[in-house]
Order: sequence, then C-alpha cells, then structure tokens
Amino acid sequence: MISKIITPCLTTNLERQIIHLYGENSGLCIYAKKIGSEHIRSVLAERICEIGDVQKRGTNLNADMTDWFMQEDDAFQAIATLVTDEVTDISKEYFNRPDIKWKIKSCWGAVYAKGDSALLHDHYPATWSAVYYVATPPMSSVLNFPSAGLSIEPSEGLLLIFPSNVKHEVPASNIEKKRIVVSMNFYPESLV
Repeated sequence: MISKIITPCLTTNLERQIIHLYGENSGLCIYAKKIGSEHIRSVLAERICEIGDVQKRGTNLNADMTDWFMQEDDAFQAIATLVTDEVTDISKEYFNRPDIKWKIKSCWGAVYAKGDSALLHDHYPATWSAVYYVATPPMSSVLNFPSAGLSIEPSEGLLLIFPSNVKHEVPASNIEKKRIVVSMNFYPESLV
C-alpha cells in the first residue's frame, strides 16, 4: 500500500535529494538528481521511439521497450556517462568506496502509452539501478516502491538511483501522451 507520494524538489543540477526507503537508519535510499539537458532528452526520445518495441512486451514491462544494451548506442552515450558519474559519486560519498569502478551491464529505453505499466519487479543481482525521465507529460505515472509505502512523482530530467534488489512498479498510464524513460543496471566492474 502506498502511503506517501514524493515529488523531488530540485532546483539545480548540483543538488541531490536522498529519499529514505525504510527510515533514516535503514541505509536503503533513493538518490534523486536533475541531470542532462533538453538536447540530450530530445535525442534520446527520438532514438527510443525510432527503435520501437524490440522486446515485443515479453518482459515485466507492458510498454514498448528497446534492446537491453543501449549503453552501446551513440544516442545513449551522454546519459550513460552522466549516470555512471552519479553512481560513482554516490559510492564515494555515502559508502566510502572510491575504489569501485562501476559498469553498466544493461540499459534500455521504454515508452509508456495509455494503459501501459510495469509489473512489480527488482533488478537483482545488479547493485544499483537507475531510471532517467526523458519525457514526462503532466499526470505521468509514478514509480511505486510498495514495500516502503512510497511513490516518486517523475519530472523531465530527473534521475533516480536505488538499490537494485528493491521491488518497484509503474501503475498503468491514464494519459494519451507518452512517458519515456531510460533505465540502467550497474555492477562493480570487477564482477562483469
């Protein structure tokens, strides 16, 4: 049951908001930050829509989804670098692990149209998962973390990074306009 909806309030690309999943002492957090530019989002939106539904709705996403390895696609390079830098900073700043080099093992784009959703799932055995909001029309679906009783309201340019083993879902879209995201999973480079 969702009891709390959070709208990250970030006014600059330098701020990072920490959202505690299960209380301040749990150590499990969502890290929110605005990154990228309108140009990066425009390039991503065009490329994701151009690729279309490679997965044929055969995953936990009931939405159009690209291939799993988009970090190798030129259109995704800028955002992949920015998100990797964020994961690296989080590892250094909050976990005192400047020695870990992070690698994207999977990266995909998704387009949610009216009625589309994502079933409850996690990304284990990855360490960190990230979602970047490319296009979020008004009234776009939230990202639910049911076990924590909270939802995150998306906005364009918002990046969320969270532990990969935390289950999350996206409720069915009620709007006609498309909600477009890029998601990634990170592992320590030594493990891939």
